[in-house]
Amino acid sequence: MLGQGDERARDIADKIEDVERRTEIRQHIDFEFIQRAIKRKATSEAVRLAQTGKLSNTQRASAYIDVARLLLKTERQEALHLLEEAVREVNRIEANKPDRALLLVGIANQLVAVDRVRAWEIMGEVVKESNRFEGFTGANTIHFPLMTSSSVRFLNIGGENFSLTNVFRALAKDDLYRAVEVAKTFKHEAPRATVTLAVASSI
Repeated sequence: MLGQGDERARDIADKIEDVERRTEIRQHIDFEFIQRAIKRKATSEAVRLAQTGKLSNTQRASAYIDVARLLLKTERQEALHLLEEAVREVNRIEANKPDRALLLVGIANQLVAVDRVRAWEIMGEVVKESNRFEGFTGANTIHFPLMTSSSVRFLNIGGENFSLTNVFRALAKDDLYRAVEVAKTFKHEAPRATVTLAVASSI
């Protein structure tokens, strides 16, 4: 039913008695419908689904980031509002996961073209989250698997729009020396190497 975009998939999922399994499947369904709306550039529908869907905080933040990306050129204030909503969702995610750092990088990637001051602020939060979790490399992808009787379906968050390299290249062009100083504050080797190379390539 998901493959056909049939919204009755939600009704079937809601009949599952196991609460944990029902929640997992509803999140997967709602997140896939949001991604379909984003691909069609149906931004109003995507925002509505993000606000009302049974999503995890990670999925909701990702949805706001992706919709904001579509709106930045035409509806800048709405895009900035959605990015701040994404920040609030990130702050609700438990601290011992790489999700927070990855999503904050995604937010900074969108802000860097329209609000450099806020982008630098968000990068300060990225450093804090990166230093808290050694598994963050700057090129992470978050996977949402859905096990079925015959296969596994995956929905993913990551890629170019969540690239630490991309945002640091842009910020280094804005203020090279500040970018160098921020790069030094990454405690773990992988993200520090990533941002150092990004700064060097911008030069």
